[in-house]
Amino acid sequence: MRQQVQLKRSCYSCGSLETYLDDGKSPHWYINRDKEDNSLCRKCFDHLIHGPKIHACRVRLVINGIRIQLPFDPRIGVCNWCRGVRGIDCRKTDLHHDNDIYDITNPLWNTIELCSTCHGKETWRLTSNPALLRGEG
Repeated sequence: MRQQVQLKRSCYSCGSLETYLDDGKSPHWYINRDKEDNSLCRKCFDHLIHGPKIHACRVRLVINGIRIQLPFDPRIGVCNWCRGVRGIDCRKTDLHHDNDIYDITNPLWNTIELCSTCHGKETWRLTSNPALLRGEG
């Protein structure tokens, strides 16, 4: 009868001796074939390998409930109305379609970049006056 030998592994990135457990029973180590000492814990795998692949080239936008992925980030970090700079004057900026006019074939057409404060004001202005949404105002 064979005996199973438990290998003592450690993460080459952080030195941890623990990783998450498969089905709560046995440890699951990730293998990085580019390294000689190639075991990675789950946390380092997500940070070093999995995370950069996911976030490297994709920005998701939602337009009229339709999710669209772009290969680049169209935001520059400056509000078009108050000229607030992301990280200095405001926390984040949002893309907003001017007067809620959309073109699904060209999702960035007619968009402006607004800080959260200005975006809230514009959304309130459009939703409080239905005539603006119909193009009558």
